[in-house]
Amino acid sequence: MPFKGLLSGPAVCLWLVTGGEKKLSCHVRKTILPSFLTSGRSAHGGASGPTGGSPMKVTRCHFAAALIALMGCGGYGSEPTPSPSANTPVPSGGISVANNVFSPVDKTVAPGATVQWAWNSCTRGGAYEDETCVAHNVTFADGSASRTQDNGTYSRSFASSGSYEYQCTLHTGMAGKVTVQ
Repeated sequence: MPFKGLLSGPAVCLWLVTGGEKKLSCHVRKTILPSFLTSGRSAHGGASGPTGGSPMKVTRCHFAAALIALMGCGGYGSEPTPSPSANTPVPSGGISVANNVFSPVDKTVAPGATVQWAWNSCTRGGAYEDETCVAHNVTFADGSASRTQDNGTYSRSFASSGSYEYQCTLHTGMAGKVTVQ
């Protein structure tokens, strides 16, 4: 039966050498319990705990297995590599869709031009450096609109001269304008 354990709290394990004998010593804030101790069965299939028999002792092998498992999780000796961001690079002449702002707010283009909006609403933070992305949309007064999304792009071509106001319908005050002249 492979060792499966429940680790509760942070653990610090050290090899101690006393009189030529190596001993693995682990200190945890709470307890390391193999799953067979928490499931009511011993490692040998018999009952343990209050129903009969005695619980199996956690041996140095169990601690060594727990230490190896912890080292294999990347928690020892290396920094985690952050995953690439879901933010989309803004193309030259494009508009960034960020958290509660379009940038630039006002854009002037020639008739026949295509404007591309790129979502940049993802930020890293928190205890685990998780990435959080906020959904937005680009909705024009004439009904043309992007889908609501938290990354990616949206493009629109402007054939005629005029002023084209748009907004994010999810965030009051998040608005912009494309002037075609």
